[in-house]
Amino acid sequence: MPWKETNVVDERMRFLIEYLRHEESMSSLCLKFHISRKTGYSLVSRFLSDGPAGLYDRSRAPHYHPHAVDEDIISAVLNLRDVHPTWGARKLHA
Repeated sequence: MPWKETNVVDERMRFLIEYLRHEESMSSLCLKFHISRKTGYSLVSRFLSDGPAGLYDRSRAPHYHPHAVDEDIISAVLNLRDVHPTWGARKLHA
């Protein structure tokens, strides 16, 4: 007998289908799917606001990088490297 394979999105969809049937309470559904009630409510709200796309994992990358270098500075350094390929970091910085 082969193993039953599922992925996270399918399990989230099963959870939402059972939630939308209104046959069980949120607490019992979350207990059945081994998730917290907070996660259950967030899945429902993400599904209602974003549709099926809300079931996929979201990026955890920061929206802002305070120490990032501006694009014009990067292009200026790369242009200097093309003009003077033997120059190192000290000369380029100067």
